[in-house]
Amino acid sequence: TELTVPVGSPVAGRTLVELQIRERFGVNIICIERGDELHAPPRPADRLFPMDQLLIFGDDNETRGVQALIEAPAPVLGEDAGG
Repeated sequence: TELTVPVGSPVAGRTLVELQIRERFGVNIICIERGDELHAPPRPADRLFPMDQLLIFGDDNETRGVQALIEAPAPVLGEDAGG
């Protein structure tokens, strides 16, 4: 399955080891395509950025979980901060 990291994704700027996608969802990220760069296979220290193209290997339920994670709205900074 191919997924694109959207602008504003909560995974943007975080490393694969921080996100623990394999451990949490049971999928493997086969490669990360960023412009002309191809990270295959990606390293645990690789970060995800908006507009990265991810090629992931897993079943439909597993990939839906990853898709929900990367497409979740990012928290708004200062949303709960008092006046």
